[in-house]
Amino acid sequence: MKYIERLKAEYPEYVSDEFIGGCEGCPEDYGYEPYRNACPSGSNQLSVEEACRRCWRREMPAGKKPDWRQDMLRKFDRRVVNESRTDKERNETRQRESL
Repeated sequence: MKYIERLKAEYPEYVSDEFIGGCEGCPEDYGYEPYRNACPSGSNQLSVEEACRRCWRREMPAGKKPDWRQDMLRKFDRRVVNESRTDKERNETRQRESL
């Protein structure tokens, strides 16, 4: 199964030509692969559109299951947006939103 096929099955609203590469975000945003800071190797010579398209059309490793957090997020129709923020940044954002 390819990453884009799984996203289309679980979150069809995030698969569209209106998104760069045809999908919203990256496979790691949905817990389909571990978090990393870079695109797959060889992507730096491609346009952003083509790099994202190729990334989403890769085959998923067989037998890999999402972690428990992704299962819970899926139950409540949520997804991980950005896990790289620190606790301090999250708290600052919450304080701004509560004003």
